[in-house]
Amino acid sequence: LLADLDLSRPSLHDHLGLTAPGALQPVLSGGMPFNERIGLAGPSLALLLNDTPVPAAAEVLHSPEAVLALRSLSTDLRPDLMLVDMPPLLSDPSAQALLPHLDSVLLVADGTRSTARDIGECERLLDGQMPILGVVLNKSEDRPAPASQG
Repeated sequence: LLADLDLSRPSLHDHLGLTAPGALQPVLSGGMPFNERIGLAGPSLALLLNDTPVPAAAEVLHSPEAVLALRSLSTDLRPDLMLVDMPPLLSDPSAQALLPHLDSVLLVADGTRSTARDIGECERLLDGQMPILGVVLNKSEDRPAPASQG
């Protein structure tokens, strides 16, 4: 399962060139079951996409309804693996609201904006809370290797 839970700036559907089936707000508020927003991208990949930003995303994710909805996503669907696209850890409080629902984190650093200090701060923030699987550098540019002097 690949889920777009960057509620403030949902964009996974755009990156995948797909149309999202609608807003996740009704699902997270308990008014709609997840299966009405789940789409299949093949025999072994389900997508939970969102096309509508959620105001006050952190408050929504802390609500009892959202906590129950996120638990049911895992227990009812029983995916072998669930990947969650989250908001930026250091700048969006809704990322902190998602952490209790995760087993581990794969940090994705923006090669055009993230600094080594940012990555270190994320590591300190997550230390003791959950394992960090690794760091992926996104939007990086290859530079030619320096000429060897021999």
